[in-house]
Amino acid sequence: SFIGGMAGCAMIGQSVINVKSGGRGRLSTLTAGVVLLLMVVFLRDWVSRIPMAALVAVMIMVSIGTFSWRSISNLRSHPLSTSVVMLATVVVVVATDNLAFGVLTGVLIASLNFATKVARFMAVSSELKDDTRTYTVAGQVFFASSDR
Repeated sequence: SFIGGMAGCAMIGQSVINVKSGGRGRLSTLTAGVVLLLMVVFLRDWVSRIPMAALVAVMIMVSIGTFSWRSISNLRSHPLSTSVVMLATVVVVVATDNLAFGVLTGVLIASLNFATKVARFMAVSSELKDDTRTYTVAGQVFFASSDR
């Protein structure tokens, strides 16, 4: 929030609930954090009595509220490579319960897609003028395209 935006954190669910509850500025984020800290420190006995099922229900509702349902219908209009990256990331996160593995899978597949794409779009032309050969390279010079 250094440049005037709303502060956020790695707790996306808390930030989304804050915004949906009307919080728009930095004070709302500070207030949410302070209230959460006070509840954990001073009301820990009461907070520990909240059933885990209730907390899971809140998390599910936040997930449903933050998901862009239109993105499913738009999936066919996106390139296949980006859809594969997204679906592979989701499958790995759900299968392993580890976000880091999902992100790593997505980055690896996206990197392979990039290398494959760049390797195809390169053209080299040469011109001989006065005993000097000039090579012109069009496209990106990348290790996957170096054999051209």
